[in-house]
Amino acid sequence: MPEQQDTTLVILCGGRAARLEGRPKGLIEIGGTSIIERQFAALEPLVQATLIITNDPAAYAHLGRDCLCDTVAGLGPIGGLLTALGHIETPQLLLVACDMPFVSPNLAAHLLAVHPEAAMVICELGGRPEPMLCRVAHRTLDALRSQVRAGHYKMADFFRAVDAQVVPETRIKRLDPSLRSFVNINTPGDVQHWQRLTDPDD
Repeated sequence: MPEQQDTTLVILCGGRAARLEGRPKGLIEIGGTSIIERQFAALEPLVQATLIITNDPAAYAHLGRDCLCDTVAGLGPIGGLLTALGHIETPQLLLVACDMPFVSPNLAAHLLAVHPEAAMVICELGGRPEPMLCRVAHRTLDALRSQVRAGHYKMADFFRAVDAQVVPETRIKRLDPSLRSFVNINTPGDVQHWQRLTDPDD
């Protein structure tokens, strides 16, 4: 596994969620703990630094981590990745969305360790890439800038441009048999569902 100093944890928080009454997704509590603090607990032991990309930095300021707004607004996840790559001081980053409360540290550690020379490592489920949990090398910044200048804002375009390596579903299931790493919280119903199923110590 890479040393901690090789990686920055980047959490994409965006703005406030309309379907969640305007609440910042990362601050929603599941099992008595906010999603983003669950991510800190699971993933920060694997990294040197943490960076939050958000259009509402004041909402996350109390957490004591660096927060940045998108350098180019309105591009969605690719804009958050562009901002992060332009600011990190480590050779790579671990990217995760702020609405994923159950990311497995075992799976994250595998993402950091596998294909060490790859520009990017992504997970794949059901034959489809999962863009919001991946490892990206800092050296991809120029390629991403070129993509954005060309008007290509889809993460899938970036995967192809940098020849991303894939962690297959069979391996993911060995590391996270329930696939809970890929659960995301988008609606009040999601919050209620996972509140019922999550023990405060989970």
